[in-house]
Amino acid sequence: MVKVGFICEGKTDRVVLNSDDFKRILGDNKIKMVGIPVSADGKDKFTDKHIGDKIKSLVDDGAEHIIFVRDLDDSQNISTAKNYMTMNFEPKTKIIAVKAIESWFLADTAMLNKFFGTESIFIEFPEIEESPAEKLSNLRNEYKNKGISDKVTFARTYCGHGFSIENAANHPNCPSAKYFINKLKSLTDNQNSPIGG
Repeated sequence: MVKVGFICEGKTDRVVLNSDDFKRILGDNKIKMVGIPVSADGKDKFTDKHIGDKIKSLVDDGAEHIIFVRDLDDSQNISTAKNYMTMNFEPKTKIIAVKAIESWFLADTAMLNKFFGTESIFIEFPEIEESPAEKLSNLRNEYKNKGISDKVTFARTYCGHGFSIENAANHPNCPSAKYFINKLKSLTDNQNSPIGG
């Protein structure tokens, strides 16, 4: 088993990384999560000053790799986000940049339709949606007559009903979820050499 620590941007990401589905994915790929996913409490906190102690704690607890999950938001692309991150952190780290974690929710077509009780929803480009959280809220208004007032509560409900990152990764236009799953698999493929940036 490869031991991996996870640091994410916020509470919604943490819900996804704490989900039963994600723990199953880790087990299937012979990955043991060290501790629980740590929230950096915002993208502006991804600096040595704010999370250096969190990294050290995970490494001290046996993490062989640290994976950061952060939203692109202000970055133009994954490379820009990764370059920012790798300037600040050690070679054990791997950066996963997501347009927004809610775009993965939109990419799990089977879950969208199950959750909203329909067979007609397909979001062709989930990572191009300007506000995936707002899109989800609009869908909930349309199909359930209520929006989303709390993203974290919604994420818990959505994950509890069967959201799967692997389903999102299988969407033809959700490259960040596919990248995430592939990078997890690569940790066990290359377990003798730490993966950098």
